[in-house]
Amino acid sequence: MKIIAIRLKNLTSIEGSVEIDFTVEPLSSAGIFAISGATGAGKSTLLDALCLALYDKAPRFAASVESINLADVGDNQINQSDVRNLLRRGTSDGYAEVDFQGVDGHRYRSRWSVRRTRNKASGSLQPQVLEVKDLDTEKEFQGTKKELLAQLVELVGLTYEQFTRTVLLAQNDFATFLKSRAAAGCPVCNSHHLRFLADDAEPCSSRSRTLCSDSKTEKRGMGISEHAGTGYHCNPGSGSSLRKLLVQNAVR
Repeated sequence: MKIIAIRLKNLTSIEGSVEIDFTVEPLSSAGIFAISGATGAGKSTLLDALCLALYDKAPRFAASVESINLADVGDNQINQSDVRNLLRRGTSDGYAEVDFQGVDGHRYRSRWSVRRTRNKASGSLQPQVLEVKDLDTEKEFQGTKKELLAQLVELVGLTYEQFTRTVLLAQNDFATFLKSRAAAGCPVCNSHHLRFLADDAEPCSSRSRTLCSDSKTEKRGMGISEHAGTGYHCNPGSGSSLRKLLVQNAVR
């Protein structure tokens, strides 16, 4: 599985449309690069968008154990663990879209979207919609959301739990990754050459340096930050302040 592009619109702190295309420079030749920025810039939202498009789930809701309803527009309420909470307040619609190369070699596009009634910010939230397309054959996948999610697991080659342990590490989970990788009996860790997304990564310690050397990946630190509110650009040389590691070619 290889991530080709991530696109999103009106999700949490990101207003409007954003695209990160790994097929163009400077990202196409980058091995490891950092996503850096001020608090609230939208760093975690990029990772949430990746999971939304592929699994209809987001890491930031993993710790939600209580069933608590929150106020939405008007008299409406929404459960705190509902992924539709990611739609930016004051907007009528949003989406997360990922282009990726599946385990079968085909290129696919998975799009998660949500909107409010009458396409107005004051409208009630509608059920999220999932669309999957084979970009090589132009074939649109058919089925219920549950069926499409099952097909995506086959195309990606990983369940959500495996994906968030080997490809994407959510906030504060980097230490967990280091420990789990050392544990025996993990079929994913033992069978895949790991490339990962890490949030809140600590500066290279002896343990993380060992991990980096194991990845056999060219280490070129490139910071991605918000650019004029329209997207992200890369700043070579900012890798020393690693906040998140985003590595191209997710899982081979």
